[in-house]
Amino acid sequence: MVECTLASKYGELPTPVYLKYGENIGSGGFSVVYRTIASTRQEMSHTASLAHKLYKWGSVEKYIKHSQEMHTYFKECGLQVPPTYRETPDGLLMTDLTEKGKQLVLSINDSSTKVNNLKYSKQDLLEAFRNLNLFQLRREYLSDFSKANDAGILFGSAGCWFLVLSELNEYRLVHADFDEVTVTKRNKDKEALNEEWLQQFMYRLLLMQETVKL
Repeated sequence: MVECTLASKYGELPTPVYLKYGENIGSGGFSVVYRTIASTRQEMSHTASLAHKLYKWGSVEKYIKHSQEMHTYFKECGLQVPPTYRETPDGLLMTDLTEKGKQLVLSINDSSTKVNNLKYSKQDLLEAFRNLNLFQLRREYLSDFSKANDAGILFGSAGCWFLVLSELNEYRLVHADFDEVTVTKRNKDKEALNEEWLQQFMYRLLLMQETVKL
């Protein structure tokens, strides 16, 4: 068990919390994400299942501040983000998008069959994709990218999209990784680049479909 302090928010005092780390559910160039049980009580009563993104390299304070600002900005722009997103001394404590392994969460950067969810088999994943119309997904989320373009958001090379599959038949696109996201003045080059990331996202989902079928 690890004790840490959540940074103050909306004028509140810093909050001490106790964390128990579970499995690694994601990693990137700067960080590692663990499924985490959190409680404000040392005896770990009244717990919540969250995800703790720990920055291992680089300027930790810089990444945390930037991600917090982008999370707030995305939310103000009407884009889907994790509801819980709190600063800790070495990272960010956020909503566990897998909901304790009940949902499949796929990252734009993962074109393999690895799924951060031990409760589903490859067959389950295949069935999820069979029920997922990727072209319909693309049409529906073009409005999402329109909001981003209007807000001056430029997605970084890592993207920030996570496709969340619920009960193997419903899906939503959540923005959760803001490390390489920037806000710029609106221009055609930015819009074209965002469209390129969208195309890449769709291509990788198609690649996952083909890989799972093997």
